[in-house]
Amino acid sequence: MRKENVILTDSKGVIYKGRTIDMTPYKEEFAAETTRRTLTEALVGADVFVGLSIGGIVKPHMIQAMAPNPIVFAMANPDPEIGYDERSRRDPT
Repeated sequence: MRKENVILTDSKGVIYKGRTIDMTPYKEEFAAETTRRTLTEALVGADVFVGLSIGGIVKPHMIQAMAPNPIVFAMANPDPEIGYDERSRRDPT
């Protein structure tokens, strides 16, 4: 995948060009040119979510804002970012 198609987040939000809080050279390498600042904003229109953070951080409305038929890897352990039952509940409208 192309780097410009990826938005990374951490506990402080989106890793973006110009961010000064809690940045490292490793994060700077992947900083995105974007106005998005939160995980909720980062997921709008996204095709894929790869989660390795904390349980329950992703809510159903965030999955609904993703692209049609999103791929969700919720891998926080022992509790995923969003449970299977929650992420499969998409608004049919």
